[in-house]
Amino acid sequence: MKEKISEFVYSHREEMVDIIRQLVEIPSVKGKPEQSAPFGAEPRRALDKMLEICREHGFVTGCHDNVMGTADYAPSGKVGLGILCHLDVVPAEPLNWSCPPFQLTRRLVRGREASAKEGKYVGSVPPYGYRKVKIPNDKGFTLEIIEEQAKVVRMIFEWYAEGAEVNGQKKRIGPYTIAVRLNELGIKSVAGKDYWTIYGVQHMLINPVYIGKIRWGYRKVKKTVTPEGMKKKSREFAQDGDYIVVDGLHEPILSEELFYKVQDLIAANPPTPIKYRNNNVNPFAGLIFCAKCGHCLSYRKGYGRHPGYLGCNIAGCDNKAAPFELIEQRVLSILNSWVKDYSVDKAQIKHEADLNVELSNAISLAEKEIETLQDQLDKVYSFFERGTYTEKIFKQRSSAIEQQITDIGEKIDRLKAEHQQVLERQNVQAEFVPSIKHLLEIYDTLEPVEKNKWLKQIIDHMVYEKNADGKYRNVDPGDFTLGILPRLPKKGS
Repeated sequence: MKEKISEFVYSHREEMVDIIRQLVEIPSVKGKPEQSAPFGAEPRRALDKMLEICREHGFVTGCHDNVMGTADYAPSGKVGLGILCHLDVVPAEPLNWSCPPFQLTRRLVRGREASAKEGKYVGSVPPYGYRKVKIPNDKGFTLEIIEEQAKVVRMIFEWYAEGAEVNGQKKRIGPYTIAVRLNELGIKSVAGKDYWTIYGVQHMLINPVYIGKIRWGYRKVKKTVTPEGMKKKSREFAQDGDYIVVDGLHEPILSEELFYKVQDLIAANPPTPIKYRNNNVNPFAGLIFCAKCGHCLSYRKGYGRHPGYLGCNIAGCDNKAAPFELIEQRVLSILNSWVKDYSVDKAQIKHEADLNVELSNAISLAEKEIETLQDQLDKVYSFFERGTYTEKIFKQRSSAIEQQITDIGEKIDRLKAEHQQVLERQNVQAEFVPSIKHLLEIYDTLEPVEKNKWLKQIIDHMVYEKNADGKYRNVDPGDFTLGILPRLPKKGS
């Protein structure tokens, strides 16, 4: 177990250090209270950053009372193991720092680059066809061929370079068709998942690791600042000459002849540039998911008289695409219905306010009852210790009081749960409904990126499903289901 933990930490340490760097750079010292930031802007920024990182790693996150965040790996509603940590720090002054207190000094990258130049494998996840193994009597790792997967690697390159049988004829096939075929054969991907994607195949076809090489610096971290002043990090592919390729310590799976034949074919027919693909013209980016495979839907740009579409881009997934305009109309229609559903009259608002006061008073009275009972219990123990009470009387009176404390404690829990529901309903009226109304008023004036920011404040996520293929006649293009989960406020203002 210790060796497995050490291997995991070593193989993921670059990623861990980068996460630590992101958090260290935020001077999360307690500051002036602000709306939604009771401990100041910087501690709140640290909390938001941590929750963002957790979401990127597959956790289900939540923010509670604007002071605490939670990240559940597999929330089930059952009791689980909790690990607590804090994100705020003490003031850096007036200590004499030998280096900037909110800046991570780096020697690690140079060490990893040196290891890569020695032919060692420094990545966190081994490429498909290999397993990562510790180098005997030396630091670091190398790669070892998994023959069963290596056969799949050779087959993928041969399909792309030489062709595969299609309708009785042998013809070259591209990454998408390769991914579909692999999924039809039931071959698991590099992450052990049940499906391959076009991008996974594309990245495999250009990876020189399969001819015994180590590539370092191919995907570089680029930092930018948005017009709103927020720091943004992205990973971009390096240009030729901006990264190193050296002989690795591992054995190759492919011949250089086959690998470079594939590179020549790719150069003659390159894929769509990453920069173009990532140009966000989809206001639902990161919000709408496939009901069948769970992946985000992708926007497909229209051409000529054909409209733009939203659909699942996972090879082999049979969830059908639908015109973007129809999905957008459905979303706006649901938002309008939310305004009606969550709106209440003045009498209801007054009732909620009165109920809020009533529940607060009831909780306060119940807590005072427990304090009184606790004092009585302390006296019972004192009388028993002084010999005033016999053991029998002590057990009778202490048990009775403890039962009362338990009953009132359960009553307080019920009152607090009901009180929290009232607070949430009040906050919906104070913040949620006005936000939806405002968005609906300005929606047509916003750019896609601005729409996306607004929608993410209101919508947690959407789930889309369509079974009827619109390319056939007499099929309603709007015959799809769309479920939307609102991002309701958790606390009253």
